[in-house]
Amino acid sequence: MSEEHEFDLQLFRIAKTTLLDYFKKMACEERNLKRYYDEAKEEKAAHIDVFEARQELELALSVLPPTRKKVFLLSRIHGYSYKEISEQLSISPRPLERKID
Repeated sequence: MSEEHEFDLQLFRIAKTTLLDYFKKMACEERNLKRYYDEAKEEKAAHIDVFEARQELELALSVLPPTRKKVFLLSRIHGYSYKEISEQLSISPRPLERKID
């Protein structure tokens, strides 16, 4: 084989390898972009669910009597015990247990 043919063959192999590497890189970038898009879509859906749940909670709380609303918020949102709530609101802890549960 002549040197010219050998050089052409080497040049072809280099070009082929470079092109294959480029296609692999593009495929990888496309997969990463799709993965990012899917994750962003899921995250957006989760935010929408949280927003809707908060709206529903606020609506439900808006119809409660003021004391019951305060008890619910202190218990479920702020994590106070029935004893702490009863001391803070100066009421017996017994009715709180029946109202919340």
